[in-house]
Amino acid sequence: MSHDDQAIADHVRGAIVKANTPFSGLPVPEPADWDQAFCDRWVMPFYGASFSHRFRTSELRESFARACVEASPAVIDQLLRSSGWRERGVGAWMAAVQRSEAFHDLVVPLLLRSEVCFAGKAYVLVLVRSGSGDSIDALERYCGYYLARPDLDFDQSQAFAGLIELVGLDSDRVQRLMPLWESWCEPNRYRTLERAQTGLRADLERLAEIDALCAGVREQLDNHG
Repeated sequence: MSHDDQAIADHVRGAIVKANTPFSGLPVPEPADWDQAFCDRWVMPFYGASFSHRFRTSELRESFARACVEASPAVIDQLLRSSGWRERGVGAWMAAVQRSEAFHDLVVPLLLRSEVCFAGKAYVLVLVRSGSGDSIDALERYCGYYLARPDLDFDQSQAFAGLIELVGLDSDRVQRLMPLWESWCEPNRYRTLERAQTGLRADLERLAEIDALCAGVREQLDNHG
């Protein structure tokens, strides 16, 4: 593949900003083979809705809830192992809905490496809904490095808000990071703690709505089983 072709491919999959970080060498699984039918079934109906509008319409929420119920662990694994932001983002939202610890070891290096745009916020949702000690450690590790990089506008806001959600604003973990947060926010007036927490809570509220819809889908399937 030529340099220009590689640049186009990277742009399409969301690898727009390439940063050399201490996490660049973390192992990630080999990308899953491209399957158009798989993408049409599990990705295309949802990726724009989840990232741009948080599944704003009831029809999209209901459709996604049914997909979450129908998606096997193998489907979510394949989505997360894909190389593009669309597949990874949808897979992470599904993993957050299913609350399965099976995806934790896959999501953490994806978040820390932050290779593609848009998907990072969904990785954070997986860790916040897990709430495990390992998830807290991963968010703290992410914030400890990326908040010290004001040149990178990745998913620091979502990750820091997620850490606060799990351990509290007054916790030692958060307070140790607060000077880094304030320094990272300084160049951009839109980077505020209020905006970060509001955005995360909106995502968590949407996930709670999808949880309820999933329960309804399961009940329907049981009744027709």
